[in-house]
Amino acid sequence: MPNDTIRILTRLRDDHAMSNDHFRQVHHFSANNKSTTTINIHLSYCGGLGGFSGLNNVRTRERLRIVLKEKGVGANWETAIAAALKRYPLP
Repeated sequence: MPNDTIRILTRLRDDHAMSNDHFRQVHHFSANNKSTTTINIHLSYCGGLGGFSGLNNVRTRERLRIVLKEKGVGANWETAIAAALKRYPLP
């Protein structure tokens, strides 16, 4: 499953210019408002895993999937992120 996250996040970064600020809004660390994670850190983290052991990263992946879908139909970042957070609220 981390490979899906890598694929989705890379597409968001490369095809839709996702910024680290956009990413932090959907990453589970942002629930504490102190996140310093970046897209590249998360890609490296996922690249070293065979699978996710908990739900936090699974939900982050699903939020990213929704953002990608929304951006693919022309949504702006605010709308795309809001749709993802509505479906998968932060912990």
